[in-house]
Amino acid sequence: MLEVATTELPPLMVEEERDWDWWKEVVMDPGRWRGVVEDLYSERRIDLRMRDASILALEGAVTGAAVAAGVVFLLLRRS
Repeated sequence: MLEVATTELPPLMVEEERDWDWWKEVVMDPGRWRGVVEDLYSERRIDLRMRDASILALEGAVTGAAVAAGVVFLLLRRS
């Protein structure tokens, strides 16, 4: 029998305004991120269309090209 890991994700808070202290607390508190990280590395199976997989691959390629172009630009600018 296939076991599926279930992880409780932290509830999202909907607020109009959030100050910097709130964001700092969210970013610096590992307890808030534990559920999200456990879900990313879980063995949970998902249904993914080929179109979605292709979009993910294209987004990764574009991001990689942008980072590489940025590094090349910085290296050429300094020389």
